Amino acid sequence: MKLKPNIELENALKRVFWDYNIDAKELVDIFYSNSSNSSINRFMIQTKLLNGLSWHNLVRIVGLNEAIKMLDDNVIKTIFPMTYRNSIKNAKRILSE
Repeated sequence: MKLKPNIELENALKRVFWDYNIDAKELVDIFYSNSSNSSINRFMIQTKLLNGLSWHNLVRIVGLNEAIKMLDDNVIKTIFPMTYRNSIKNAKRILSE
């Protein structure tokens, strides 16, 4: 399945993966297909996106359904600072009710 280009997601991934030499289009493919390359997987992308963007921007860029999928307990454990982690936990609790 070919996905339509998501320029905003590509730009967000470029910002949060500034320290990696990887193409943003490849990061988008990994994000949506749950595949990986030698050093990056979907979990790492989710973690960096949640740490690098506000929840509202993330929802705007990837959509609510995709953002909710990112609210896995293992991903949430990696969020910092603690106050933001607690906010994300609260969002998960509210969205799962």
